[in-house]
Amino acid sequence: MNSKGQSLVLFILTLPIILLILVMIIDISKMTLLKNEINNINYIAIDYALDNYDNIDINEIKQLIYKNKSDINDILIENKDNKIYIKITYKSNLTIFRDIFKIESIYTGYIDNLEKIIERVK
Repeated sequence: MNSKGQSLVLFILTLPIILLILVMIIDISKMTLLKNEINNINYIAIDYALDNYDNIDINEIKQLIYKNKSDINDILIENKDNKIYIKITYKSNLTIFRDIFKIESIYTGYIDNLEKIIERVK
């Protein structure tokens, strides 16, 4: 028996599995970075909304979000009970698993005793 031939066959059989695992690691890493970016954008939007709480313009907040990331799918902004609620939904086209991964970032914020309180809901 030729052990070099057996090693080559084993390598060729395991190469697709190794490449798939490598692509998955890279893909999940990209999605994690995108999730952090979306969370940061949402935090900035909530902070801006709380700074301008007396005259909140929802379209201005949406424009701020779109300036930071233009390909966001859906933005929901609510202002009720002295709380601001922002939900950003993002579905990436970068990943090969795009049907599995959908990023949602939900923050709420309010002012209590002249102090901004910003909480991450999801």
